[in-house]
Amino acid sequence: MFEVEAISYLVNKMPTPSLREGSSWQVTVASAPNVKASLYYRRAFGDKVEVLDEHRVSGVSTDMYGVGYISILDIPRYFLSENRDTFLDT
Repeated sequence: MFEVEAISYLVNKMPTPSLREGSSWQVTVASAPNVKASLYYRRAFGDKVEVLDEHRVSGVSTDMYGVGYISILDIPRYFLSENRDTFLDT
């Protein structure tokens, strides 16, 4: 699936498939140094990912629980790539 491959490329790590739902994937990323956030992708989301950023430091517009949605192409704008200490677009 193209979307999962794109997410994998952008965060430099492979999302893991959900055991509960056959068409969803999850990956943990850094929203700031030493602060983790989770990205969830389901086919029904189209070109978007659900973001769980409980600390709300990524800059993603979220609800009171730290949940928001962004385009897959916007991932580098908000999250650190695995094994890199800078944001992808800097």
